[in-house]
Amino acid sequence: MGLIQASLPTRQPWTPGWTGIWYADEISLTRPPQDAIVPKFMPPSPEFIQACYQGGAQKPKAVVLHGTVSSDDKGTARNIARWWQGPTSPMSSAHYVRDALEVIQCVGDHRVAYHCGYNQDSIGYEFCDEQKGPASRWQDKDSLAILRGAAKDVALLCLAYDIEPKRPTIAELKAKGPHGIYSHNDSRLAFGGTTHTDPRDFPWAQFVRLVRRE
Repeated sequence: MGLIQASLPTRQPWTPGWTGIWYADEISLTRPPQDAIVPKFMPPSPEFIQACYQGGAQKPKAVVLHGTVSSDDKGTARNIARWWQGPTSPMSSAHYVRDALEVIQCVGDHRVAYHCGYNQDSIGYEFCDEQKGPASRWQDKDSLAILRGAAKDVALLCLAYDIEPKRPTIAELKAKGPHGIYSHNDSRLAFGGTTHTDPRDFPWAQFVRLVRRE
């Protein structure tokens, strides 16, 4: 989850039965389109549960991986998406959140989500994981299902938006800005604006191989 910058819009009063989502300068009553930008390949299109907090337009150049600090049980992704949608949501969001059963999209790819200190032009992808325990936890049945499903999603995002399926170094991120596939912790080290270090113990080599095989 990202540290939210002070420049973000304030939330409007919520009343029961209101299904619209307030933004800084507009109201959306339906799922936002993929911003009339026709990608070379179709990005993922899972069920959409719209997050309350999101920003302006962006051109995706990177995928930023996160850990939710929650269980990876089936249904967790949906619960997190509903939390981001509801009246008790913090000022945070991500484009996608995945558990062992499904992935839910919460922000359109061409909208800024509030998932890390430097959010512009990046897609936030949340893995349901407790972020504690041995590194081997990523190899249990549910975590492997999450990794494999996420690899398919990220591969589609890379194809759709010409994102290289590679983890850049911190020096490369500082020099070129958001690109490739990197972590919340990498964003912290490259751009600042956050203290988060997730996803912890992440099997990077394994995941990048899975993405490239898709």
